Amino acid sequence: MRQAGKLRLKGLFRGSNDETRRGFNLSALIIVLASLAQLIGALVYVTSNSWNPVDDFAIIDMRIRDVWSLATPLTGLYSRPGWNHPGPMMFWVLSPSYELSGGASNWVRIGGVVVATVFISTALFLAARLSRSMLVVTALLWLLSLLALPIDALRAYWNPWMPLPAFILLIVLVLRVAAGRTRDLIGVVVVGSFAVQTHVGTALLVAVLAIFALGFITLDALRSRSMPAGWRPTLLWTAGVATLLWLAPLVGVITRAPVNLSLVGQYFLKDSDSSIGMSSGLKIMANEFSPPIPWMGGGYTKRSL
Repeated sequence: MRQAGKLRLKGLFRGSNDETRRGFNLSALIIVLASLAQLIGALVYVTSNSWNPVDDFAIIDMRIRDVWSLATPLTGLYSRPGWNHPGPMMFWVLSPSYELSGGASNWVRIGGVVVATVFISTALFLAARLSRSMLVVTALLWLLSLLALPIDALRAYWNPWMPLPAFILLIVLVLRVAAGRTRDLIGVVVVGSFAVQTHVGTALLVAVLAIFALGFITLDALRSRSMPAGWRPTLLWTAGVATLLWLAPLVGVITRAPVNLSLVGQYFLKDSDSSIGMSSGLKIMANEFSPPIPWMGGGYTKRSL
């Protein structure tokens, strides 16, 4: 199974040849350092500047304060359509910095940068375990994704922004599963759950990536006519971790907010607002990749607007 997966994706994960290895290693080092420099710069900024949370950030701070209380949050941040995002994982990962600092809001912001750094550093490390080429691709993906966002996306712990570095790690984990590392499916569940609980808008993307990973596992099993090595403990760990991470939202649905998920579903499936339609939606998406590419700094043409 493992060998089959590696052979199938050999072209994607293959390293450089001997003639270009030295130049490739230097280029890879520069790109990786550049990707980490963004996070280091953000960390320096948030540690040297004060912070007074307002709006959503103030609400996030209040929910973080409740994590270790009897009123611990069981759902995510409140959204203006009238429902909460699915789960409290965002509050969980930010609560240690709040508790260790004695409740200083700026330390919550520092914690947000640390969380992003952990996601990206882990993604780079796991990508490097596949190949140098995959390491460079991951670093470039992270750098390119930052071009479409304001600088505050790294400095502030807003729930639409926090899943971004998690997605970089999620993509790497899915590719590792496709390459035969089936145990990384546990990581897919953890990181995917974080993204979905933090912002429900990521659910479709997470589902597509999860189906992609499961599809490769199924394809390998069919080709080799056997299950992956160690599939039973992997399956048990995956199910156990998923249950643990989604236990709080499940309890919340039963005890505190029984209509929250139904409100979320109604918003996406039965919302009264008019839709622009599939054709217009595809045109908008196509414009994002039409020269000059807007999210790479090219701006929008009159035609695209």
